[in-house]
Amino acid sequence: MGLNDGSGWYSSVDIESAKEKGYKINVITGYYWEESAYIFKDYMDEFFQMKQNATKGTPAYNTAKLYLNGLYGKMLQRPNHSKDAIVKTAEDFWKLLNNNVIEEMSCVGNTWLVKYLPKPEFIKNSGAEKPTQLGVFVLAYSRKIMNGHYDKCGNTMDRLPYYYDTDSLNIHSSCLDNIKIDKSLGGIDDDVGGKVIKAIYIAPKMYAFKYITKDGTIKHHFRGKGVSNDKLGWEDFELMDKGNSKVFRRDFQMKKINMKKNGATKDLDHFSHKHIFSEDTAKEINKNLWRGRHFIDANNSVPHGFDITTLK
Repeated sequence: MGLNDGSGWYSSVDIESAKEKGYKINVITGYYWEESAYIFKDYMDEFFQMKQNATKGTPAYNTAKLYLNGLYGKMLQRPNHSKDAIVKTAEDFWKLLNNNVIEEMSCVGNTWLVKYLPKPEFIKNSGAEKPTQLGVFVLAYSRKIMNGHYDKCGNTMDRLPYYYDTDSLNIHSSCLDNIKIDKSLGGIDDDVGGKVIKAIYIAPKMYAFKYITKDGTIKHHFRGKGVSNDKLGWEDFELMDKGNSKVFRRDFQMKKINMKKNGATKDLDHFSHKHIFSEDTAKEINKNLWRGRHFIDANNSVPHGFDITTLK
């Protein structure tokens, strides 16, 4: 298979990885940092240790995981110049209007909640407001680590991962001759602890395993982005595997009210978070079928759903 031509902005980490795969790189322009440092080391070490010391599923565990996973996103966050103000008088309103574009207004009691955007000539810096290169490099090094694990499987059909995303690999046990279980930061851990006998993949980060433990017990392992694992069942994945969608609901969730003048939340308290209970937390999964992977069966046709058996 040949390499495709392309162009764009890339980090030095991705450029070096591409060169290792045989790409020829022509650098047109770029930015070069003369100094480097492990600026997130203490941060990562602290929250990784917190996660290690906490019981999975507890608030302490989830908080530590959130801080670890959310770091790169905060570095890449888009500039947001919109602001909110409470307006009580006409004079206050006209002061806002002089230098800003009014986006939304809503009456709250005897005052008005106004969302506004400064006019372009009053925005001092329309570019990035955070060191976005840091977020770029966090993701680039993550890709490098995952690509390293992928390459250790070997690129033969019988050893390719069954599934692969930003932070996980579903591989056959034969690949463990080169990939070692390592629970330290940046390592690969075993989330199952048994032999997978059947797997169903619905979409990225939405899959289920049926596996057998060393003592012969049949268990299940679920991953469902946006859905709590305790809401998932094997029968749900079998249903979705046949092309059906499935609606899941949380027991309740906390939601920050997004202020809209004529929106569904117009009668709610706009100055606080709200507990949204089960009937209003519906999330429909598999409404749009994932076409990211196709498997060919014995008759050389593409089935709608697919199962993977790893026992030989």
